[in-house]
Amino acid sequence: MIPASVVRDAPLSPFFLSRDVDALIRASAAVERHSSGGITHPDTYNYRTKKPERGGIHCARVFGPIEDLSCICGRLRGPERDGEVCDRCGVLCARTSLRSERWGHIESPLPLIHPGLGPRIAGELGISVEVLADVLRFEANLHEDGGVVHARPTEYGGLSFEDPEEEVSSARGPRHLHQLLAGTAPELFITRVPVTPSGWRVTPRDPQDNAYMALVNRCNRLTRLIELNAPKIIIDNEERMTQQAFERVCFDVRDELQAILDWRPSAPVTPRSATLLQAIYRDPDDDELREAYADALAEHDDPRAEFIRMQLDRAGSRRCRRAPKPERDLLRRHQRAWLAPLERAVERVEFRRGFPYAGRTVRAHAEGRVGDPAWSTFEELETDLPELIAHPNLRVLRRVKVRWACLRQLLEQGRRLPQLCAAEVQLRGAPPSGADAVVQSDMFPELRELTLAQRSTRAASRWEWLSGTPMARRLDQLTLTLGDDHLETISLPRWSEFLAQHPGLRLTINIGRTIELTLTHESGYLTVRGRTSRALAERVALGNEELAEQLGRMLGALDPDALQELRLRSQGPWYSEPLGHLVAELQARFGDRATLPRFHS
Repeated sequence: MIPASVVRDAPLSPFFLSRDVDALIRASAAVERHSSGGITHPDTYNYRTKKPERGGIHCARVFGPIEDLSCICGRLRGPERDGEVCDRCGVLCARTSLRSERWGHIESPLPLIHPGLGPRIAGELGISVEVLADVLRFEANLHEDGGVVHARPTEYGGLSFEDPEEEVSSARGPRHLHQLLAGTAPELFITRVPVTPSGWRVTPRDPQDNAYMALVNRCNRLTRLIELNAPKIIIDNEERMTQQAFERVCFDVRDELQAILDWRPSAPVTPRSATLLQAIYRDPDDDELREAYADALAEHDDPRAEFIRMQLDRAGSRRCRRAPKPERDLLRRHQRAWLAPLERAVERVEFRRGFPYAGRTVRAHAEGRVGDPAWSTFEELETDLPELIAHPNLRVLRRVKVRWACLRQLLEQGRRLPQLCAAEVQLRGAPPSGADAVVQSDMFPELRELTLAQRSTRAASRWEWLSGTPMARRLDQLTLTLGDDHLETISLPRWSEFLAQHPGLRLTINIGRTIELTLTHESGYLTVRGRTSRALAERVALGNEELAEQLGRMLGALDPDALQELRLRSQGPWYSEPLGHLVAELQARFGDRATLPRFHS
């Protein structure tokens, strides 16, 4: 956590934190002097190299190196090169602590108005703050004589000026206000927006990053539109959104910096809190223990107490599904501390009832933490560590996402996991190696939901190895997740026979991201319900006519006499000739049993 004194003493912090107009103006004037470079792209980190993108909001040229005494390309390395700038990547060879000290800036093509300077600007113009806000939103015209003309609501829900001359007037927006005050108070307008040090923006999904990305995008777009001499109405709209993006930066950065100033450290471990924590690990289902633990933390003003209480309240409410912002902010700022000692062993963590309940293991760090009691609250886990899945500490583990090889290792070790009720298994081919031994075993006696995911287009795709097995008989839900190229290999009549052998089983087939089919078999008849995404119609219209033919052959193979209902829904209407033929063929074959998406020629 960044020390509060560092944020408080930074020369540009008053730009976001100060309520003193004069201090804000001084910080605005000092941006160019204290900035280490301009941000020109909205990118963050390269998804392959994990290094900051050049010119992005975490750029190493601006904020400093990501490794001690090394430039980003590695050409300069070691204490003897300290202080040199690489002529290849342009990054200073120095300590990574620079990333918590150096500021950047965003150059704006539009004079922007800081929310804290709004009252001073309104006073200079002799108008109210409310009228100033309307002018900034392009909802009112402010003439040089002080006259104000407001736009009126239209019958279509928009705003427009009654006078055509007012409609085409340029007497609104931040650029017009700058023209009115350019000779008397130009210092009240912002053209360089300071960007906080990258080291201050290290929490997951930091709002500062999102706000800066939006502002950079808007500035780049506005600059390009001005170069292209775009119509006035387009430039006006872009200027309005650029001002709004800047205001969002001011508010989000202020909230984050204020949170650093108000940050409270975790409470010291006391005998009572340690005892309660161990009791939670022994009985993760007991919410009374979690409430008592929150009370023990609250005695020392620990922020986790508030977080646990908020999550427990939300878990008991059926209305509030999405976490409120205060809860999300607490988790984002304290997640690493609350994950200890598993902070490096697991990623993509989700919390429920105050403790981690779902995540994906990082093998390099998780192997050494297999026996840690902190795993005991996890209910869902994506992992390739069989010894972790089978460890007795994972008392409430209900769902796993694993590779097929992991299941084989569990079987070879003679493991039996009665607590697991759902599993997603990634396959390289179907049938997988050693399939008979796994599906005939009693390794998962309570397994009710099984997802088999096969993305490979080269491997075989046969499923008869599942039919009639003890594992299949216990299932309530079977899901197949296949690639688009597997559409031709799916035989719905065979799956109808499979469902007839397993009463009460529901089968879902996901084909890429385009088609989802759900099959049930009751009273000797098959019901097929499905949905297609917009991508199906788009791909067929763009020349992939074979996709419609394959879908037609797959559905057309069903016996009309054995079909109770065929119902397909789509996110949008079907179009293009191949899909039109498909609708006509299916309607002719199945008649009233078929309900198909609307077709627009």
